Amino acid sequence: MARSALSSLIKSRRQSLLATFALGVVVFIDDYLNCLAVSTSVKKLTDVYNVSREKLAYIVDSTAAPMCIIVPISTWAVYFAGLLEENGVAGDGIGLYISAIPYMAYAWFALLIVFLVAYGILGDWGPMKKAEARAKAGNPVPEAFVEEQLVSNIQAKRKLSFKANIMNFAFPMILLIVSTVYFEIDLLRGALLTCFITVVVYWIQGILSFETQVEAITPYMTIVIFPAVIFAVMAFLTFATSSSWGIYVLAMPIVFPISLALGVSTPLMIGALLSASSFGSHACFFSDSSLLAAQGAGCSPMQHAFTQFPYAMLGAGLSVVTFLGLGYMMA
Repeated sequence: MARSALSSLIKSRRQSLLATFALGVVVFIDDYLNCLAVSTSVKKLTDVYNVSREKLAYIVDSTAAPMCIIVPISTWAVYFAGLLEENGVAGDGIGLYISAIPYMAYAWFALLIVFLVAYGILGDWGPMKKAEARAKAGNPVPEAFVEEQLVSNIQAKRKLSFKANIMNFAFPMILLIVSTVYFEIDLLRGALLTCFITVVVYWIQGILSFETQVEAITPYMTIVIFPAVIFAVMAFLTFATSSSWGIYVLAMPIVFPISLALGVSTPLMIGALLSASSFGSHACFFSDSSLLAAQGAGCSPMQHAFTQFPYAMLGAGLSVVTFLGLGYMMA
């Protein structure tokens, strides 16, 4: 139904891209719903105008998580507002969340960049340029892509995860739960104890030297650079783990006491954390939203990841500069 309605309205390649962007903006309740519903609705239409499936996946993915964190009635907003209340940052989590929306730099930049790409103002770079050249030649679907690739990629990811040192990953998580319960559900004390013991364990195993770990967690921070540093660190961790929600259960009890001690604006810190979460969900090639965007658009996760990564990094770079500027102005 949506596809036939769009077909009667869309008359050019640019309009098909802008329509995809507009649908992504409208479907803001949940990023999973966004990735699947939008790509399914417009895929055949964009094929008509020789839009590469990689560009379709990029536009869909770039409006999913960014829109969900900006709109305060999405699943992301409800979840993070609850975390703010549980960590004692605010009595009214949604109210504080709304005050932080202007500071969610990455989400705003991601939406701006994808609009400029869809409109044709910002050109195609790197792998995206090659994908678009192939599509304009009449092949919007990647030659090497088959639907089974998505299943095999997910299976390969699971096999790889079991080959990793699972104990070094699981131990801190188990310890956090046990220590938090021991301290009568005090997550801050549990997280501090977990960090201390994990540093010692990694030092004994020779994974990281004691000096390296202490230097990594010792705050040589100022009110000016702290929001930018937190965004960069949490963006990297979210990208590396694809945990755009779970890792913030651990981060908030550590970040907010430090930011309060430094005198950093709480809405600004929320903006930095949510920006990092949005970046990780968007840029990580094995995150749930990236996999769904690739599946819905009809390309492999790696094809999607490589073509969108330059645009995600542009948004991240602009966000770091923005957080440095905001830190300076609000110091």
